Amino acid sequence: MHHALPTTSVSSLGRGQGIASPRVRTWFYRFGALLPALLPLFMLAPPAWSQGTTAVGTAVREPVNNSPLSAELMFQILLGELNTYQGEPGVGYSLLLDAARRTGDARLFQRAVDIALQSRSGDAALEAANAWRQAHPQSREANRHVLQILLALNRVADTLIPLRTDINLAPANERASALVSIPGLYARVTNKKQAAQVIEQALAPFQSRTDTGPISWTVIGHMRLLAGDLDGSFQAAQRSLALDNSSPAPVWLGLELMSQRHPGAEAMVTSALDKHPQPDLRLGLARVLIEQLRLDEATLQLTRLSQQQPDFSPAWLLLGSVLAEKGEAPAAEAAWKRYLGIVDVRDTKLQRELAQAYLGLAQIASRRGDDAVAESWLSRIDDPRSLARVQIQRASILARQGKMPQARQLIADLPERNPSERRTKLLAEVQLLRDNQALEAAYDRLTQALTREPNDAELQYEQAMVAEKMNL
Repeated sequence: MHHALPTTSVSSLGRGQGIASPRVRTWFYRFGALLPALLPLFMLAPPAWSQGTTAVGTAVREPVNNSPLSAELMFQILLGELNTYQGEPGVGYSLLLDAARRTGDARLFQRAVDIALQSRSGDAALEAANAWRQAHPQSREANRHVLQILLALNRVADTLIPLRTDINLAPANERASALVSIPGLYARVTNKKQAAQVIEQALAPFQSRTDTGPISWTVIGHMRLLAGDLDGSFQAAQRSLALDNSSPAPVWLGLELMSQRHPGAEAMVTSALDKHPQPDLRLGLARVLIEQLRLDEATLQLTRLSQQQPDFSPAWLLLGSVLAEKGEAPAAEAAWKRYLGIVDVRDTKLQRELAQAYLGLAQIASRRGDDAVAESWLSRIDDPRSLARVQIQRASILARQGKMPQARQLIADLPERNPSERRTKLLAEVQLLRDNQALEAAYDRLTQALTREPNDAELQYEQAMVAEKMNL
């Protein structure tokens, strides 16, 4: 983004130096093919020849609105586009930016910015965006371009005013969305602490307002969290709740802090949940508890949620997974079947979630020795992302039936499009062999893998575990 973009003087047009490249002179006479793409730039006013018609068919002349484009200006825009098209973006940029300044047309400013960005010249793009903003100070689009370019150039300190302006220019019904989008805008900034400070200063006018204060403090808290300031983030969440204890935004921030094991976050979240009927928040708490391996507490939260919101399908899906992890197969089976009874199993958007339930039910049936039922569940899975898990489950069934060669072949036939898929296949085959007491074959398979990757700690550990079982 810091490449210099060569430019040319607009005044040189009158001396015949505007068409800098012989290729441009050749293509100038063939500009007709480009004219349709350029017409939107030229049509800055209704055509002067437009006419209306009376009810009896008599032609009535409309008032003439002449285009602000002179012949010279139209020629300049055309030269700018032709130079850009023929590999002279510096010339094209200068011509179009000058035309934009002379006409004040936002489309020309946008075009100049685009040419600079395509040429990877951040400074030139910023120049054009600033000129656009100066010509149209109430244009949120122009200001947003300035903000985004500054962030791309990592000039975080300079974004304070453009960020505040962006929020001010947002329509009242879009202001909350504009605030929520701020962390995403600054996601790639390297100095998160500086970004948090700039954002807090930029949002100062919005922090005490009832309509923007709760979200503003939540955004500030989120940025403090990204900067590693957990206590500061917690304080921001508390200030957000103090302004509006019915807002879900600080509760989500509290869940993030709880995930980071901040000591005060859990009490704040559980207290706030009593005032929030949104099922997603309690589901979020259950996920954090699962992440912390607090499965019994997660079960309580999910059971409570499924009782309060019996048609909230994600609760039943997650409850089934937790119960299965705890070894409570009958209860897990009931939860997954309840999930399937609520959702539309034909909904293609639910492929991954449905696959999770079908795989869990297949595993429960397989452990009961009911292979036909297990296969009936597996056959319902249409999610291509679950192919490996489906085939591994089928391989497990075959191995238990004494068909180990077929089981290993099923795994071997899985695709290996990247190292992750190759690792999945290897570990699945080793686990299959270990589960069926084929320890020598598992040891040999790991030895082959370690020949290719001798320093792989995970494979070394797996082989050591197999060797221990073999008393080696």
